[in-house]
Amino acid sequence: MVNQEETLLSFGSPRRGFSTSMHSLVDEVKLDEESCKDADELLAFYRQRCEQFHAEREQTLAHLAQIEVQRKQKGVQGRSPSPQMGDQDQERRGLESFWWRREVKVAAISRVLLQQIADLEESLKKANASLFQAKAELIDLQTENKTLKLQEQDDRQKMQQLLALTQPITEQVTFFRDCRPGTRTTYPSGRTPTPTTYPYPSTMHIGSEEMQQEKKKKQQKSGFAVRGNASSLVNITQGIPPNKVLRTIYMPNEQTAALTKTIENLQKQLESHQQLTETRIQALLDGFADERAKILLHQQQIEDKSVQLEEQVEKTKRVLTQTTKDYLVLRHKSQETERLAHEEIFQVKQKCENLVTEKTKLTEKVREETNALRQVVREEGNQTVLEFRNQAISRERDLHILKEQYAAMQEACTKRIQNLQVRLTKLRTRYRSLDRRRAMEMEGFTRDLAGLKRHLQKLEVILYGRGLTAQERQVLRYGKSRLHGEIIYENYALDSNELSEEIAALQRRLMDLSADLAEA
Repeated sequence: MVNQEETLLSFGSPRRGFSTSMHSLVDEVKLDEESCKDADELLAFYRQRCEQFHAEREQTLAHLAQIEVQRKQKGVQGRSPSPQMGDQDQERRGLESFWWRREVKVAAISRVLLQQIADLEESLKKANASLFQAKAELIDLQTENKTLKLQEQDDRQKMQQLLALTQPITEQVTFFRDCRPGTRTTYPSGRTPTPTTYPYPSTMHIGSEEMQQEKKKKQQKSGFAVRGNASSLVNITQGIPPNKVLRTIYMPNEQTAALTKTIENLQKQLESHQQLTETRIQALLDGFADERAKILLHQQQIEDKSVQLEEQVEKTKRVLTQTTKDYLVLRHKSQETERLAHEEIFQVKQKCENLVTEKTKLTEKVREETNALRQVVREEGNQTVLEFRNQAISRERDLHILKEQYAAMQEACTKRIQNLQVRLTKLRTRYRSLDRRRAMEMEGFTRDLAGLKRHLQKLEVILYGRGLTAQERQVLRYGKSRLHGEIIYENYALDSNELSEEIAALQRRLMDLSADLAEA
């Protein structure tokens, strides 16, 4: 029995999604605060963007107005006579085209920014609508959660009552404060009333839906019954005769607490919906005020633009009047010019006719002269052709003679070349023999020069009385000499320059030696 009771109690325990703890309430409050905070931050951000755009737009319009004034001033200066009128006009046109392109670009950027602002405002409206809808759904879900909690408590209470029916009954009296119970009035019917049996007094407050349904069926069979409190039954019983009322029974209302909680929940839901509705109405009023301000600003801009357009129309009218005057003057001048041109064309046509007549006469005369000249030229050409033919024949004869002379000359040149080649071979042979002979003579000179150097070195040794070094003795022994720090053997042939240098060095040494001998 205890396990069964625990199972039933666990079955009636509150579910996780509808917990009675305070965490869910705290999370809901935090969610509401964060959503409100996000909405306020988003609205402040978009308002800041709109203010920045309007400030940039005002700055751009002021800059464009300043540029327009500068352009007009430059246009007035450009119309003044000056020697550089063409360059200034071209520069002014370039500036006008540049500022026009810039105005077009700024207008395009303004249109894009306005479109972006409109899209952002539309997105903000949709976000606000979604936010209010989410808040309404949140309130409905909270109300449903509370309703389910109440129903869960009622189910738990019914389960406890059912468990109490299965357990032994103990007498107990419970005192509690409650409102006046509802009343029940029974009226007689055609059938005999059935006696009503009541359960034990200690379990009168316990019942189930099946017992209530059985009681309702019995009451319907027994007669017509009216339920309600005392105040509601006064109006009902006033129209009924007193002899028809059998008895009045006061029964306790078991669902008073549940209905009271339901009413409280409904009141809280109503307050939440009222608060949400007021917030939404205030947001709509703020949006309406913003839209109205935008409409007024747009209307003011349209009025300013209309004033500018009217001024532009007046200016255009003045320009049109001046242009019409200029057009009329130019048309008169063009008509006068056209008349003069027609007169000149008529005169030119007459001159052309006279010239055509003269041309015809001259053409006939030239044709006759041309025919005569053609005949003369033909005769002279025939005579010239004969002369050229005779000259060509004589030139061919001379060319044949020249070809024969060229062949003989070519044969003589070939023989001459062969003779020269033989002579060149002989000269090369003689040159090689002379080169070998010269080399042999230079080798002999080198050997004689080395002998003179050894003899001179011996004389220096005898005169100065100094001993020979090992290198000098080696030179005398092996027949070597030194030239510019290099060792030269006797069988080595010096060239002419080196030989001249050696001879000059020996002459200097001999002069020094003779001077030393004279002094001695």
